[in-house]
Amino acid sequence: MDTPNQVELTRHQKKYWNNPEHYRAKARARHAANRERSRAVSAAWKAANPEKNRAAVKARRATPYGKARQLLNTAAYVSRRDGRPFNLTHEYLERLLLAALASGAVTCEGNRPDTASIDQIVPSGGYIQGNVQIVPWWYNAAKHDFTAEALHEAMDKWRVANGR
Repeated sequence: MDTPNQVELTRHQKKYWNNPEHYRAKARARHAANRERSRAVSAAWKAANPEKNRAAVKARRATPYGKARQLLNTAAYVSRRDGRPFNLTHEYLERLLLAALASGAVTCEGNRPDTASIDQIVPSGGYIQGNVQIVPWWYNAAKHDFTAEALHEAMDKWRVANGR
């Protein structure tokens, strides 16, 4: 990983950027050794700062990384609940999401009709790699009420109306 674009790095920053994986491994080990304490501190902060926490969650979900994490967690929960197969990874969903964002089909912003949603191509196939796609929320919701032809026609009209 390249160093950040800064004029002058401090002694500690230079030490970190010379071997960032070493420091990440130390942080992971420290967290694993103090997991319960870390969770308690986090829960206490969230309880004391609900507005800041809501704003932080909203900001995190507005990024491709955060939106992919949200979609992954939702798919994992639904898979466990319904007893369906699941083998998605964060990296896989983030790659799909970035491709959908680049095409202009979806966004990561809030509760909008074009917010990214995870869709199973074959509904009984579960959330597995190759059986999911990232689509606008409205498209995923409309799949339950329309025929395939009507849905494709609506999608084409939406693309024309939104210049996509």
